[in-house]
Parts: sequence; C-alpha cells; structure tokens
Amino acid sequence: MSLSSWSSQSSPAMFPSPSKRLVKSNSGLRIVSQHERGNAPWALEEPHWVKDHEHHCRRCGQIFCSKCCQSKIQFHRMGFVDPVRNCQTCSPLTRKEEIFFTNQLKVLFQGAPFHVRSSMAISLDSCLYNCRISNDERYLLFNNHGDEGEQIHPIDLCRISSIEILSEGNMMLTAKEMTSSEFTLEIQAPAEPSRKPSLAWLKSFEQGMGFVFNSRESSLDQSPASSAESPQNSDVPPSDE
Repeated sequence: MSLSSWSSQSSPAMFPSPSKRLVKSNSGLRIVSQHERGNAPWALEEPHWVKDHEHHCRRCGQIFCSKCCQSKIQFHRMGFVDPVRNCQTCSPLTRKEEIFFTNQLKVLFQGAPFHVRSSMAISLDSCLYNCRISNDERYLLFNNHGDEGEQIHPIDLCRISSIEILSEGNMMLTAKEMTSSEFTLEIQAPAEPSRKPSLAWLKSFEQGMGFVFNSRESSLDQSPASSAESPQNSDVPPSDE
C-alpha cells in the first residue's frame, strides 16, 4: 500500500477541524473543543473533585489548605484561560510543561525540512518535506518542496504508537492505519544550513509526543477496572445470613 492510498483512510478531510468553545467549569474558564475527538492528543481532562470550602489543585483534583495550594500557574494543557491553583507537588511539573506550550509548540507549528523514508514507499528521501503540526494540534503534516516526490498525507498523532531516536537528527515513528496494521516512518534532518532548525523541531516533537503518551496512560488509569464493571461471583445467590 502506498502512502497516497493509505491517506484516504486518515485524511483530515474526514475529520473537520472542530470549533472551540468557552466553558465555565468548577475550576475556572476553559477553552475546549466542541467535540471530544477534536481535543489535542496531549490535552488533559479536568479531574473530578469534591466541592469544598477549601482550595483544590486543578491538576490532581485534591483538596488543600491555602498555604499548600497557593501557586497560580498558566495551565494550557488543560485549556484554562487564566492561571489556576496547583499544589506543591503538581506545580513544578505544570511549570515545566508550560515551557513547551509557550515556546516549543510554535516550533512545531512552523515546521522544518526533513528527508523521509517509509515502509509503505520505495523511496522518499530524494526530496525534502516540511514537517509540521496542524493548527488544531492533531496531525503531523508533510509538505514536499517544489511538488517533487510522492505526496505524504497527514498522520493522526493519536495513531502514533511509538517514536525512537536512532541518532542525532534521525527519528523513527511507528503508527497504525485504520485497519490496525502498523507502518514505520523515518524522518532525517538534512545537512547544513537547514539542519539546526530540523534538530530543534525533532526535540520539540519528541517532548510533545511524550505528553501524548502520558495522556493515554492517564486515560487508562482513570478508566474503571474491568473487575469493577463485572463483579466476580455476581451469579452467586445471596446468603440467608
């Protein structure tokens, strides 16, 4: 299967860019997608918390006194408009993530040139592609310079199962098709003078995908266990005692 034929299954044309809306939650004003599938893959869901007169951390949802939850931090990963409270445990991580959303996300939007090799194409590395993240933060896009080479259609970030840094400026990513079969894509930075921005882009992409994988793990942790959904011994009649 070629990249062009595979693309018809995953092109953004099938998934129109969702509009955003402003919602007022118990934790503050948030910008969210109109539809759940339109959320950025590295976004975090707002945790459940018990409404109380005390303060609560917007990241973990735990209740704290004012002293232990006094840091107010910009929290783009959860879509908050204004700085919100983070506890002493969560605030260092939130501050670290904000560096990505403030600076490195711009690098991913701008893109950088790369040679590309795919397990679904004979050769793609003879020309350069500008790799960047779509404006809705959901797709990896490839724009070939001068309309040369095979067209590579967008890859849904949610379908990337792993990334591996092979060497400096050389990354291998594995993604799943709609049919659940996997393919690999090797992205290699060109020689100078275009190499420096490509290396910076790869570093930002690696960090962003780390957030994607982290969000998946968080979603799994919050999902009810199968044992809770199907209690054991449910067919045993109650005791007379």
